[in-house]
Amino acid sequence: MFLKSSKTDAEKTDMLYRTYSNQLFYYIKKIIKDEYSAEDVLQNTFILVFRNIDKIKDVDSEMTKSYLYTIARNAAFQHYNKTKKQAAVTIPYDENIIILDEISVMESIANAAASEYLDEYLMLLTEEDREILSLKYGHGLDYGQISEILDIKNAAARQRLSRAKKRLAAKMKNDIRGR
Repeated sequence: MFLKSSKTDAEKTDMLYRTYSNQLFYYIKKIIKDEYSAEDVLQNTFILVFRNIDKIKDVDSEMTKSYLYTIARNAAFQHYNKTKKQAAVTIPYDENIIILDEISVMESIANAAASEYLDEYLMLLTEEDREILSLKYGHGLDYGQISEILDIKNAAARQRLSRAKKRLAAKMKNDIRGR
């Protein structure tokens, strides 16, 4: 199937790819946990974007970023559902300290030790909790962007994130008390 495109559409697609492909790749990879599949899903994401390039007015806008993350998320979960693999969203090591500082859980344990175990604590959470923590801290999205990606209201995004942080804090506190 050939698509009509203008030079501006090709330029816009190229600019979108250069601006967002790395971020989207790592986001997709966190969902499906396979680098090669993540590359395929990223390619499919940009094919869908190209087919709907007329919907994108400003490459650098927050609306565009949310739109791309929504497409990537849907493509990743569609892939996940097709393969029926267990997916887990984790937050990279660099963001661990940010979360720990914000929820003030690990004051009695050195940050290095806490970071070593954070991924284990995250795996104890639901996929929904891991995803919202990843969007906020792993990708640095604001509540508006998160609400668009998850197709929920802004207040619901705030509430989900708050609850996810509380559940993470509770799991960490319980483990600390158990030592």
